[in-house]
Amino acid sequence: MYCRCHLIPIGINLKHNKRGLTMSVQMNVKPIDEQNYLKNNALLGLFTGMLFSGDIISRFFYNNNESDGFFSSGLLIAGIIVAILMMYSLFQVAQYSCKIKKRTFYYGNFKDEYLNHINSIGYKYAFNIICCYLLFVFFSTEYPKSNEAQISYVMTVKDFCLLTIGIVFLSYSTPVLYMLKGVDDE
Repeated sequence: MYCRCHLIPIGINLKHNKRGLTMSVQMNVKPIDEQNYLKNNALLGLFTGMLFSGDIISRFFYNNNESDGFFSSGLLIAGIIVAILMMYSLFQVAQYSCKIKKRTFYYGNFKDEYLNHINSIGYKYAFNIICCYLLFVFFSTEYPKSNEAQISYVMTVKDFCLLTIGIVFLSYSTPVLYMLKGVDDE
């Protein structure tokens, strides 16, 4: 829809200053759109973390368990379902990212203070959990006589990286979804 006098789209503000006429776009973001974006982003993180860490954990259990029929087919079906849910939540995040500001999309700065608080709590949990995990792995490789050290010798570097990325995604998305559950209950 255009303004009749200047053929300028409605929603664009014209400002007069010393240099002349400038345009600025004001985007009114609804808090429900930011909340839906944060929820779908956390769901995407949850499914991505399950996919990355689930692959490593299933290989660990599959190597220790000799049953190869029912157990492996169940894990394959669960992996396919999680991958489909991850793709669906990726499309949802892409849909809601068009409705929010670029500042929110790139930096995670929400206009709603509570959503900003939830997002920062998720980042803090992810940082603390991954630091504890890395300290555990570091100290388990320092003392090879302990039983925990056997875990570090079984995993390759690729498996370690995938498990670390999966833990980061899971530790960010779990508290965010838990705190957003309280918002949905109200």
